[in-house]
Amino acid sequence: MLVIKDLSVSYKHKQLISAISMSLAPGQRHLLVGPNGSGKSTLALTLMGHPDYTVTHGEIFFNGTQLLALSLEQRARAGIFVVQQHAVAIPGLTTEIFLYEAYTMLTGNHVSKPAFHEKIKELFSLVHLGPEFIDRCVNVGFSGGEQKKFELAQLLLFRPKFAVLDEIDMGLDTDGMRALEHVFSLLEHTTFLVITHARELPGFNPDQVHFFTEGKLVTSRVTGVRGREFYDQLSL
Repeated sequence: MLVIKDLSVSYKHKQLISAISMSLAPGQRHLLVGPNGSGKSTLALTLMGHPDYTVTHGEIFFNGTQLLALSLEQRARAGIFVVQQHAVAIPGLTTEIFLYEAYTMLTGNHVSKPAFHEKIKELFSLVHLGPEFIDRCVNVGFSGGEQKKFELAQLLLFRPKFAVLDEIDMGLDTDGMRALEHVFSLLEHTTFLVITHARELPGFNPDQVHFFTEGKLVTSRVTGVRGREFYDQLSL
């Protein structure tokens, strides 16, 4: 699914990731942990193709294709989805129009707008967002938890092949954490790379745990039940 080989990344001429290698097989769930500033979010943004992050060395392959040769749009069409720590607000663009246009572009499916409206209402209900959010502008005035719930709704709508979730649990209330667990159960065939500081995410049992520090991948391990024991031993 995803293979990273000897990857180094810089931001404004400052090296943030140094020679990391890792691989994720289809359907696997990987956890990425480490202190703030260790390069975790840099990796997430690099995988999605953020223009401010420059790959100075190494390769990334996604389903056998050289990922670095693909544009951001091509990566999204290939089935890659990234949840960033801080969502971007888009004044003047409602969530419904945003989701409809994105869904049409990514899937090529042309659903009637009334049918799509009902689908969005259903998905918002699943992640504990009220129907009033359908007419609100994307992330404008959303709380941190509401932003994350909106991302969960997108995950359910787009059903990506590979999803990177950067601090997806940040700001979620009890209902939001239940929604997160539900999303993990529904997307059992999606390959996940989850970045978190939490000791436990409901419904997420990692196959592998990776520990970052100072831009380096210092340890990757699977022990116990899908990596649980190793994660519990980490000192964060």
